[in-house]
Amino acid sequence: MSVKKALAALPLVLNACGGGDGDDTPDYTPNEIGQGIWNGGFSATTINTTSSASGSVSTFEPTAVTGIGLYSSYITRNNYDEKRAFFFKEDDGTLFTNDYPGIVNNILVSGPSIYRSGNTTGSVSINANAYISTSISGSYTGSINGYYVMLFDQKYFRGANLASLAGNWNYTPPSSNAVGDWQFSVNSDGTFTIISTVVTSCTGNGAFFTIGDGSKNEYDVSVLLSDCGAFNGGYRGLAATIDTSVQNDTLIMALYNADHGFFLKPVKN
Repeated sequence: MSVKKALAALPLVLNACGGGDGDDTPDYTPNEIGQGIWNGGFSATTINTTSSASGSVSTFEPTAVTGIGLYSSYITRNNYDEKRAFFFKEDDGTLFTNDYPGIVNNILVSGPSIYRSGNTTGSVSINANAYISTSISGSYTGSINGYYVMLFDQKYFRGANLASLAGNWNYTPPSSNAVGDWQFSVNSDGTFTIISTVVTSCTGNGAFFTIGDGSKNEYDVSVLLSDCGAFNGGYRGLAATIDTSVQNDTLIMALYNADHGFFLKPVKN
C-alpha cells in the first residue's frame, strides 16, 4: 500500500498524553514530543483533514510525495545537550535539518536549513502539530513552500545496538540525487569507513554512537570526508534502522554541516 493510501485510510487519535494522571504514559518534556522515526509525505497543496469518531484523519492531495523524519532530544556529547530534527522529501532529495528544534504547546518552532543535491539552499519557517508517538503535521514557508504529515514508526522502540550495525552497507541514490553511491564498512564498535563516488577517491571515516540509554532506535553520527572536493570536512547527524527485506537491514541517515547535507539510505549487503 502506498504511503498516501495508508495515511488516507488510517485514523489518527491526536492526543498528546502525559503522565501524572494515573495512567502508564511516561512524562514528556516539550522537546520530547517530537522524538522518533516518522514516515509520511509532503504536498504542494493543502492536506485535507477530516474528523471521525476516533479523532482526526489526515489525508493527502494526489500530488503527495513520500518523506522520512528523524527527531532526537537526547544527544549529550562534549558536555552539552543537543537536539536534532531531520525531515527528508524523497522525490527531489530535499533535506530539512534543525539543530535546536523546540516544541511549545505541540507546535514546532525555529526554522530549519534546507539542502538539495548536497548543497544548502536556504531555510524555511516550519510549524508542526506534534502528538507523542502518533503524528507530526504542518506547513513550511520560505525557500520552498508546502505541507506535510508524518506518522510515528514503532521501529523507534527497537533500541540501539552498535554491534548489529557491523558489516558492509551500500547506498545507490535515485537518479535525481547528485550525491552518488556510498559504500560503508562498519565495525562492531560503531566506527566505519566510507567510499563515495561523489568525487574519484572520495573517502571518509566516522562513527555511530548510541544515544541516551540505547533503548531507542537512534544513533548519533560523526563523519570526516577527505579528497571529496567541495564536500570535504566534518559532518554530524542522526541514523536509525528500518527494514527492506529483513529486520534492520537498512539505515536511514542524515549527515550535514553548514554548507552540505545528505540523506543516505544504505542497505546491508
